[in-house]
Amino acid sequence: MSNSNENKRAARGDKPKSPGDRVSKKMTEEEKKEARLRFNQERRGPPAPLMLDVRQAWKILCARTGCSIAMGSLHRWIRAGKFPTVRMGAKIFVPRTVLDDLIERCLDGESL
Repeated sequence: MSNSNENKRAARGDKPKSPGDRVSKKMTEEEKKEARLRFNQERRGPPAPLMLDVRQAWKILCARTGCSIAMGSLHRWIRAGKFPTVRMGAKIFVPRTVLDDLIERCLDGESL
């Protein structure tokens, strides 16, 4: 059987493979950094969205503060201007950075 494999390889012009045939290429530091960066990006998945709708912001706000905040309260804060938002047509969006800053301030004991 091995003889037939050798014949097939010879017909294709392939050389027999052996562990010593492999040539290892040493990576430069820059190539290593790029490989690490690609690996970390693939592992993390897609980046977090920069803008959230009100429901997404409400879920994150409740989860990170540990409080049960009514959705009506969040809408009231938005209407009163205590919670900065961006309006695109009829849709209201909360910038992720604004939400993160607000959560940090609340956890530090500051009020809206």
